[in-house]
Amino acid sequence: MGKIACSGDELCQRLRRFGLERDRFKAAVARSTGVSQADFNALEHLDDEGPLTPGQLAERLNLTAGAVTALIDRLERAGWVSRTPHPSDRRSHVLALTESARTTGEQAFGPWVADMEAAVARLSPAEREAAARFLDAVTEAAAAHLPRSTGAAAA
Repeated sequence: MGKIACSGDELCQRLRRFGLERDRFKAAVARSTGVSQADFNALEHLDDEGPLTPGQLAERLNLTAGAVTALIDRLERAGWVSRTPHPSDRRSHVLALTESARTTGEQAFGPWVADMEAAVARLSPAEREAAARFLDAVTEAAAAHLPRSTGAAAA
């Protein structure tokens, strides 16, 4: 396998380790709540961005229209996602988190979020600004390298 890790840069390696630990944490939370990691990722997108159409969710998850439909059906059966008619497109729906999903998410993520907020509070304003610039740059880099031919449905 070719090189997929950062070179010798310690900050780059720490960012990678953070990503791996975050993935492990999310996988454990997903498993403990009885959903797949893909289902959990959908919930996270809906929490972060608010209501989305199935097409928008498919694009964010890099899923086909059929796969995202099955995912939405599972989350709706679990009581974690609601579907309402789209206000301007009668062929589409808008997906939103339910209170049950929010409550479960708060219970699962609350302690971790509190620890992250405490870590941020320990940074000086200059450190926060530098960290924000760095995180914005690596987020943009990840988005720039996302494969575009996913077969995801249109919004």
